Amino acid sequence: MESISKLRDKTKELLLADFKLLQKEIIDAKLSHSLGKLKEVAKIAKIRKQIARIKTILREKEIIQS
Repeated sequence: MESISKLRDKTKELLLADFKLLQKEIIDAKLSHSLGKLKEVAKIAKIRKQIARIKTILREKEIIQS
């Protein structure tokens, strides 16, 4: 997981790409959890928090542009 400062340095396009990748990861993690294959259940929370960070930074960039 990347820090906030590293995420802020990324462009909007890179952040959106990371966002889409994390969405796929969280779906896979939830599926694995429901099948009983996921050992580290906290991974779902970590991914969710990273998605929230990216969404926040995307919104910050949107506000700055307007």
